[in-house]
This record gives sequence, C-alpha cells and structure tokens, in this order.
Amino acid sequence: MTPISACRYPVGIQTFSEIINGGYVYVRTQVKCAGGRTDMVVYMPDTTYILELKVNASAQEALQQIKARNYALPYHTEGNSIAMVGIRFNADTRTIDDWVIE
Repeated sequence: MTPISACRYPVGIQTFSEIINGGYVYVRTQVKCAGGRTDMVVYMPDTTYILELKVNASAQEALQQIKARNYALPYHTEGNSIAMVGIRFNADTRTIDDWVIE
C-alpha cells in the first residue's frame, strides 16, 4: 500500500480519469450503490478503501454491513486491491476506539 505521505492530491485536476490515472488520492463520502450508501470511499494509487462508520456499535458490525450490502462490488473492476474497513466511533469519548480491516 502507498503511504499517504507519498501520495499526490488532485488540486487543479479537471476529470475523474485524470485523478485515477495520475496516481492521486481521492475521497468520496456517502457514495450511492445498489445496497445503500457507503460512508466513505478512499481511492489510492494501488488500493481502494471502503469505510463504514458506526456510532456506539461494533467495528465488526460495520464490516458486516459492507459485506452484506456489497458496497465493494462496484470497485472490483478497477484493478486495485480493495480494503474493507469497519470503524467504531465512541460518542462518549468522541474518538475512534476500534476498527477491523479485511
């Protein structure tokens, strides 16, 4: 995986294909798909991250939602590795206190 510090950000880029082909970092939130809405999709040069956040529910539940609703399905044709990330956000401490990556 490419470290974030080694990535370029798409300042001044006009088309999505320039972002994908240029090796830029690109983030989309609340992405519509057939199974619902993915909380966040992060496009990196070699990996696409599918993230689901849950407030006061388990990170495992968030990961199971990604799988159950096939959030990663549209990204299998891009040729990148896909990482599914379930995240638990603790409302009391206002921090992320657990995550699961698959």
